Amino acid sequence: MEATHIRFARDLATSMRVTDFVSYYSGAVYPDSRYATGVPRFATHLGASCPRDLCTSDMTDFEKGWATHLCYDRTSAAIRRETLVGIPDEWRADDWAFATAVKLVEDMESVRALGADIALARNLVATEHPCGEDLRVMEGYYADLCAAYASACDDPEDYRAFSIRMGIASVLADRMIALARNLAADSAILRAIAGVYPCALTLAETALRR
Repeated sequence: MEATHIRFARDLATSMRVTDFVSYYSGAVYPDSRYATGVPRFATHLGASCPRDLCTSDMTDFEKGWATHLCYDRTSAAIRRETLVGIPDEWRADDWAFATAVKLVEDMESVRALGADIALARNLVATEHPCGEDLRVMEGYYADLCAAYASACDDPEDYRAFSIRMGIASVLADRMIALARNLAADSAILRAIAGVYPCALTLAETALRR
């Protein structure tokens, strides 16, 4: 979810030597614009135009933000596989709903952690369209993100409208929100989810210091 990506980009901005912050944060949320544009996930997450890693040379600030997104996706997924244990089997029955619910709970924590910097998520601008996306659709995606984070984002229900706007079926949104409520109500699981971010950040900072 995008507040987590913005948080990660913010926390790496100094190490990434960013100068154009508008483009940087635009890049940090760009890969998931695929939900709005219909561009295949491969193109925005794995394709030839994607930044390889955080240390790729000669990146624009947009590409630096894009790189932080891809880094977090890869690293956090690996950490979650190792740390999210003891989850009831019935909660894992729908892989997409479970994975997205975990990210939703994490995103609520990221909104809290951002504090006043949640303004970064409320002032996003479409600065580039690397895969030839329709610029009007891209602008709509960024506007929808700004509107989504204008709410408190302290309850899973706050994520429903944006999910529907991104083409998620209502029945899947219902499942995701119900699972997020269950996850957030379990203190041990909640601690495990909250622990993913600092681990991913430490790994990224270590890579950038090499």
